[in-house]
Amino acid sequence: MYRIMAIFKGINELKQVETGYEASDIDEADRIRNQLLDLNPGMNFVVFGDEKREETYADRLHKEYGWPRKIRMSGYEGYLKDIQPLIFPEPPLPIYRFPGGERVVPDWNARYVEVLMD
Repeated sequence: MYRIMAIFKGINELKQVETGYEASDIDEADRIRNQLLDLNPGMNFVVFGDEKREETYADRLHKEYGWPRKIRMSGYEGYLKDIQPLIFPEPPLPIYRFPGGERVVPDWNARYVEVLMD
């Protein structure tokens, strides 16, 4: 599996950000990367292979809370990105990245949410 990552310069170092795009072979990954470059001039995208893949923040959230890594909602695919803490004793909520922005998904078990990758 190959992942396409965005790279940008932070204050003191280069930062990598998950784009949520994956491909099963290198040619498909390069095609996706080239499309992202065309749509986002000025951004840098790179392809990483998963031979020695480290656990991502989304993987840790998935393990700890059981939230799915990828869902479909209102026809759009969303990727687990972050956590929305609430006032104790309420449990935190997952934040998913969709095309067009991020969204808190209060009930990913609802019938209008389809789990694509657990």
